[in-house]
Amino acid sequence: MRLAFDTLPALADRLPDLDIPRLRAKSRKHVHHRQRNLADLLLGSYVGRRRHRDYPTADAFGRDYLRQKLRTEHPADALAPFWISPEGRSGFHKGRGTCKPYVLRPHARQATEDVYGGGGPVRALFMGDDAAEPIPFETLPTNGIPAELAGTLHVPKVLPVAVTAVDRALDAIGARIDREGEDARLDPVRDDARLTLRDARARLKVCRRWAVSYGGLPNLYRLLPSGRLGAVGDCHVIGLPRALRALVLAGAGFVDYDVVACHLSLVQSFAVAHGIPTPALDDYCADRTRTHRRLAKLTGMSDPDVFKPVMLSLLTGGQLTGHWKTAAGRALGACGVQRVREDAHVQALHTEARQVTQCLAAECLSVETDEGGRVFVNAVGGTLRPGKDGRAPTKDQRTAHALTGLEQLAIRAVCPQVDGLAGIVYDGFVAPAQDRSRWADVVRDASCRRVGFALRVDFKATPFA
Repeated sequence: MRLAFDTLPALADRLPDLDIPRLRAKSRKHVHHRQRNLADLLLGSYVGRRRHRDYPTADAFGRDYLRQKLRTEHPADALAPFWISPEGRSGFHKGRGTCKPYVLRPHARQATEDVYGGGGPVRALFMGDDAAEPIPFETLPTNGIPAELAGTLHVPKVLPVAVTAVDRALDAIGARIDREGEDARLDPVRDDARLTLRDARARLKVCRRWAVSYGGLPNLYRLLPSGRLGAVGDCHVIGLPRALRALVLAGAGFVDYDVVACHLSLVQSFAVAHGIPTPALDDYCADRTRTHRRLAKLTGMSDPDVFKPVMLSLLTGGQLTGHWKTAAGRALGACGVQRVREDAHVQALHTEARQVTQCLAAECLSVETDEGGRVFVNAVGGTLRPGKDGRAPTKDQRTAHALTGLEQLAIRAVCPQVDGLAGIVYDGFVAPAQDRSRWADVVRDASCRRVGFALRVDFKATPFA
């Protein structure tokens, strides 16, 4: 699925190599498909969709990704008029998981700025997975939820955001650029740490174009195999980094609701229902901030929040290794991980988490069989299939899938009870301020009916400011 502004003619006017005759001169097959996807790559480069790990101003395009997207065996030739890349395999490192860096050429960067960063209204087009032609955004149903769930959930296909709100966000990012420079990271602590302030400003400019054209941000969803609802489009509330989301929605009257310690609460609920003692997990959940501060002092880290993803990784097979691919390795480095691994409380928590989550995965997933092999189905019907190589999902993958199913069971139970539901963000949602005292009971009753035990969760409310 793709949702984008109808800017292809304007972009082709500024970039002659994107015009159909030029593309057809290189290869006559799939030229219209290649043109649309080159334009999508240019938009992605403008907003920083696929930034390279080592080069913050470069894009990371894998060879197989480009071959599939552009339908050519020679993607480098297709990209050459618009991007600069090293010769041969320079920049590629299989062990570190990095691919070649691609830097947008100056004339292509200026063209994307002119087209995507413009201020006037423009029409948006939606392209479904099976659609032959794009569909005007304004003709789509008013409900942004996909058809599979539209009978029980409803959100507006446009999340109302005023142009002045986006302008204030742009001013705030502009002030940071004046102090820190364009290449400074938007939020170095979080997973979107590769996003620079330049990228943040570009995304906000596209958000502003949506606000001018349709009165807010695009709010279309697609149902993911896991059972979660995913975003369609770059300016969706899900796709906006947390820092930008808070800036854009400040003053709009919305509140960010989410489940407190969602997956930890789900594991606790299962343990209580099945009589599994978890003293270390209970102690951690009672005051996570205290534990994070203690570990920050132990490791010399300045920000205790870096330990949240590290501790969560213990639920789905995290081994607390210093490898750069792990949440712990990226956040703490090898020495920091070693100190955390030797902590007695963390060791006890790790042991309990493994014991409970493996039982949870076995009980909360059903198994079906099709031509591809065994398929694991979670509490909301999400499916986990064998990989492309035919290998069955690992225990840890099954655990994550089971937890996602329980998470979505809770969200789907509550959202129909929410007044003015505006958007859904994985284990939370956006809505006006309201009484949430009954939501925990709604989740408990729905889970008892669906999975046979009570999910004991609570919801916190964070106003956007």
